[in-house]
Amino acid sequence: MQINFGSYSSIAGAYPAWSTPASASGVSTSASVIDNAAQTRFVNTHVLDLVDAFEMIRESWRNSHTAYEREAATASSGSALDLGAATRAVLRSSEEVNATPTSFSTAGPSWNQSSSSPVTIDGEYDGSNGSGGITLEVIRGGTVGRDYTRVGVWGPAGEKIEDIVLDGDDPAGTPYTLSNGLVVSFGEGQLTRGDTLDFEVSDSVGTVVDPNASFDGRRGSDAMLQYGLDVTAGSFRINNVTIAVDAFDSINSVLWKINESEAGVTAEFDAESESIVLRQETPGAGADLAVGDDSSGFLAAMKLDPDAVEAGLDAPDIDRVMSDVAAFAGVSSGNLLINGVTVAFDKTVDSLRDVMERINESGAGVEAEMDPAGEIFTLSATNDRRAMEFDDQGTGLFDSLQIAEQRYLPEKTGVREDGMSRARAEDVADALEAVAVAVNAIFAEPVDGSAPATFLIRLRSRMHSAVAEAFGDDGDRFETDYGIDFDFSRPENGVFDFDSGARRDFIAAAMNDTAEMDAVLFGDARDDQDGLVGLFSALLDEYDATGSAGSLVDAYA
Repeated sequence: MQINFGSYSSIAGAYPAWSTPASASGVSTSASVIDNAAQTRFVNTHVLDLVDAFEMIRESWRNSHTAYEREAATASSGSALDLGAATRAVLRSSEEVNATPTSFSTAGPSWNQSSSSPVTIDGEYDGSNGSGGITLEVIRGGTVGRDYTRVGVWGPAGEKIEDIVLDGDDPAGTPYTLSNGLVVSFGEGQLTRGDTLDFEVSDSVGTVVDPNASFDGRRGSDAMLQYGLDVTAGSFRINNVTIAVDAFDSINSVLWKINESEAGVTAEFDAESESIVLRQETPGAGADLAVGDDSSGFLAAMKLDPDAVEAGLDAPDIDRVMSDVAAFAGVSSGNLLINGVTVAFDKTVDSLRDVMERINESGAGVEAEMDPAGEIFTLSATNDRRAMEFDDQGTGLFDSLQIAEQRYLPEKTGVREDGMSRARAEDVADALEAVAVAVNAIFAEPVDGSAPATFLIRLRSRMHSAVAEAFGDDGDRFETDYGIDFDFSRPENGVFDFDSGARRDFIAAAMNDTAEMDAVLFGDARDDQDGLVGLFSALLDEYDATGSAGSLVDAYA
């Protein structure tokens, strides 16, 4: 059976007919199921239209320069509470930036005579030759990169370690690794037979990094990073902020970039431990410290392992049983009254976090929060138009948290002018027209005379109640001077009559003064009154949360 919905049919006793159950309509059980399905599809379409229309009203009102900004009612501790110190997330170098246990005296030793080829010492000395002087002596001279030359290497005790053979085909700068781990390279120039150079090695004194030397420095200006861990031009990320690295940067210049960035992290070089420390600026478990995406090699060279971040911790007393916390010594177990909702707690079993979670899940419309440092406790209304009221019922908990037991109202901020622009008023009027069409369709009757399904009866009743609550009045008729009028006494004539005349009245009023219609549409927190937009939106959210009207058919049929 196909059921069609059209304009309102003339039904005797119109309003009472809405409450007529489907079973009393004389329609067979199988036919009722079909009727419900057809009505479900029809109503769902108009519910979606209503959702879109109310969102359009909310957006247009929010974007109007005439509307107040609202801040939800809040109540916070009057001063810092003593609930233990929170810690910050931190990442430290896993060891010294250059943890090499041996060292050599200079990366750029000088020839004692006339050789002009600059020598660079690099690598990691293995200590096999002990501590003392290392001497290089040119045994066969020539031009580096052109001639076959040979350089002898002598150890601290005058022992011959080995020879370095420079083939004529080896370009200048070719690295030659010695048996003791040192790496020697010769730059462009001459090697004079008999010329020598000297430098010291130590098998017990470690290599010290230079945080001010550039990463691309050579010989005397080397940063002395651990051998094999180079830093080049690239970037890495901290807390989703990109930190650029240049080849000419130093450790300290990169740390400065981190500190000046928006990453919310403090970076420092600890000279005593020769390591890097990255510390989240915000204390507590919720403040992360994430590093990675490194194309420069900086993180590896600084021994900063992205997986080794020590998470921050919230103030410890928040999670301790309240009877063990000095700040709650004067508190007794009992009940809190929050917006008329009772929240029970036992100080010998519950922590403050337990109580906060209980408040948040109570349905009182209030959210409890503690800043990670354990200093400020805050209660905030979840609806920016509703007031809050607290009573700790003599338990003393609110006193210990420095929350006054009183009524808290939301605040309106910003400057309100006399009216909104015509374009904005037209936008809201368009949305109200869509609301009228959808609401009137939901209150229409099937043209074939079949009774409305039980879920539809319930939805209509809830919508009627929402309008009554928004206007703060009971009854069937609700009228204003600006075109928003409802009449539930004769639904066949249309419940919400927003015709061209009503539209003109609304636009004219909106362009001159939106205060009164603001209260009807969005409510007045001072009277704990919600408006049409909020009430209908909550109803439609509840409707949708059941899985659309189909579930309501099962639940209420």
